[in-house]
Amino acid sequence: MQKKNKIYKNNSKNKITGKNLLFALTILIITFLAELIGGLISGSLALVSDSFHVLTDILSLGLTYIALNIAIYKEPSKQFPFGFHRLEVFATIFNGITLVFIAGFIISEALDRFSNPSEINIFLALTIAIVGLGVNLTSMLILSSHHEHKTDMNIRSAWWHIMGDTLASVGVIIGLTAIYFFKMPVIDPVIAVLISLLLLKGGISVTWEAIRLLLQECPIDTGQAKSLIKELPHVLDVDGMFFWELCSHIRIGTLHVITDLAEIKETHRLYDNIKDLLREKFNIKNVTIQFKTSQMVENHSHSLHHEH
Repeated sequence: MQKKNKIYKNNSKNKITGKNLLFALTILIITFLAELIGGLISGSLALVSDSFHVLTDILSLGLTYIALNIAIYKEPSKQFPFGFHRLEVFATIFNGITLVFIAGFIISEALDRFSNPSEINIFLALTIAIVGLGVNLTSMLILSSHHEHKTDMNIRSAWWHIMGDTLASVGVIIGLTAIYFFKMPVIDPVIAVLISLLLLKGGISVTWEAIRLLLQECPIDTGQAKSLIKELPHVLDVDGMFFWELCSHIRIGTLHVITDLAEIKETHRLYDNIKDLLREKFNIKNVTIQFKTSQMVENHSHSLHHEH
């Protein structure tokens, strides 16, 4: 006998996430226009480059926002029984890969500036960079307001993107200040390389996490889960345990439970106990459990022995 609960769909949390993403997108669009126009007027290549860095973030976050809304409003069907939650994973991979390419672009620009420093309007560029820094910090606070950057794969990759923007803004500010006071333009490309290394780390991290999810890596310690379930009343043994993540919000599991109860119809309370344990200890809200009585297992064993 099998018992299962419906695919968990936390729409209220997803809608909060969507609103935060949309607000961050709006702020980033304003930042992009300000940095692009300001960079062109002041002659600051750093500011122009940073504006296109922001544009890449806008495209990535836009894809994330679209994927999230499809997951919220597109109901599961016979063809797609789990809905479209896994679009989150593909959006995360895209975000991670773009972070890696951005890091490479910054390194190439930094190498060029070692030999080709440019004349810029320091005060205009510095003013815009400071404003951009404030905007990026605000965006990061918005995305981390419900600690979603720690639990949500999409928000974490978006958070890393804006972190890259923030570091880039800091680098631009330090570089411009150093150029003005110390006449040391070489500091600018050095800071750019440091920024790119942090971006590279973030890009590789979120991409690998998404790939692990696609490979259906088990998200919990199955040995611990089995031990805890066997401690419950009427549980003799547990086998056939499989757990995986559909997306960063949804964990799914299947398992076989051998019980000392005489009839399968008596397992309703035991099913609830196992489901509650998996939800509270391992955050698994979707589980399918197949129950077998000890008599059923014994009969099956005898049947196999007789066939041989």
